This record gives sequence, C-alpha cells and structure tokens, in this order.
Amino acid sequence: MALSFCPECGGKVSDTAAACPHCAYSFQPAQAGGAGVTTIQQTGQVWKLIQMIGVLFIVGALISLAFDGAPSGIILIIGLVLWVYAKIQAWWNHG
Repeated sequence: MALSFCPECGGKVSDTAAACPHCAYSFQPAQAGGAGVTTIQQTGQVWKLIQMIGVLFIVGALISLAFDGAPSGIILIIGLVLWVYAKIQAWWNHG
C-alpha cells in the first residue's frame, strides 16, 4: 500500500482509496451518462419552516424595538424559543 498525493489538495492518500479523505476528491473516473451528484435533504422541511418563523419573529421584534422603542420582549422570546426548538429538532431528527 503506497501513498500518493491528491491532485486537488496535495494531501497524502493511499493508492487504494476511492477518494481523498481530506477534500473528498474522487479518484474514480466519472461515469458517462451517470446520475452525477445526488443531494440528499437531511433536515425536514417542517423544521426549516419553524426556524424561518422564529427568525421572522426575532426580526419583527427588533424592528418594532427600533422604530417604536416599545419593549417587544414577548415576541423576541417567542422567536428565540421557536428558532432554538427547531434547531434542536432538526439536529435530533436529521438523517
């Protein structure tokens, strides 16, 4: 088992490796007419939606605070709770 250098990153790679462990450069020739790269969505759309709603609450609270000067703490807290909850759930349930 000899070591060679990756043409992409220059890292040391085994000559039997299918891809570079440092940069994931593939040493296998591309398949003609193959499917190419497949992207897999690992985080559910529901959690992404809840994250976006949380961010909108946070932004709304900050805009309200900037223009009105009125404390909009409950909106900010709701936004933070939604955002953190969705981040935890996305981490917990991905894959």
